Amino acid sequence: MPTICVVGDVMLDIDHWCVERDNYEGAALCLKTTDPPSYYPGGAANVAALLASWGCEVDLFGAVGPDLYGVKLHELLQYLGVSCYFKPELPRTIVKQRFHCGEQTWRADDEETQLSPIATRKALALVAINHFDAIVFSDYDKGVFSATVEGTVSTLLKLGMPTIVDPAGDFHSQIWRGGLIATPNVRELHALRWLATPPTYFTAATCGAAPVDVYEGAKLIGNLEPPRQVPVAQVVGAGDAFTAGLALAIAEAEPRSPGEWEHSQADLLAAITQAIGRATEYVARPRGCIYQARPSAS
Repeated sequence: MPTICVVGDVMLDIDHWCVERDNYEGAALCLKTTDPPSYYPGGAANVAALLASWGCEVDLFGAVGPDLYGVKLHELLQYLGVSCYFKPELPRTIVKQRFHCGEQTWRADDEETQLSPIATRKALALVAINHFDAIVFSDYDKGVFSATVEGTVSTLLKLGMPTIVDPAGDFHSQIWRGGLIATPNVRELHALRWLATPPTYFTAATCGAAPVDVYEGAKLIGNLEPPRQVPVAQVVGAGDAFTAGLALAIAEAEPRSPGEWEHSQADLLAAITQAIGRATEYVARPRGCIYQARPSAS
């Protein structure tokens, strides 16, 4: 069973299902909820939840707020079998709420990302003293990663464990120098490829069931299509599914000793193909049908 560490910005996603109703108080849109809200892990928490539901042992390092949303997120992850290592370091837990009414969706974000770099350094120090089959850095630019933790991240990247980076635009691109593989979108790819020491490989346009361009440095080495075309049920978190699928495929490779992970271009392309398959399966299913709790040991 692969052991994977996920470090990054965790958040709670809440979906509300609504119908429009008359508003006699003014012209503002008025909605009435029809069902109880649905709660899902988001960001780095989504990556960890997917890996756990696929059978991995997962350690998750992040930050929440001292509130009921943080408690709810921890409960969701604990149910799915994720080992959470985060304390209430944020003023408030990051929450993204979506209001669905007919064919339209509105989103409201609640976030206050004042996080001390000391908290991130402490978490990364704990990661450094363990061995994992893969490490995922999930950066949503919500406070966990910043230029002030570049030295600590660099130390982890040099430990020899496979590292998969899901970066946030060009905000902290310099801290990912020397990683194994990054999963940026097209805009993020431009920022990362011009680093003095860029990650070894890039995958671009990882949006659900879309084709994926694969680069080794500045050289395009592949354009991989989804294994099959599927009707898309939803796309929220599709990039997380690709990142998680890639981490799983790499972690399931032949056993390695710490610091001795080796790869070939063919092996990596095969892993990316598996990740595309995972992301394709993800977007084809309603989000409430995706996560599976791992059976408890009897």
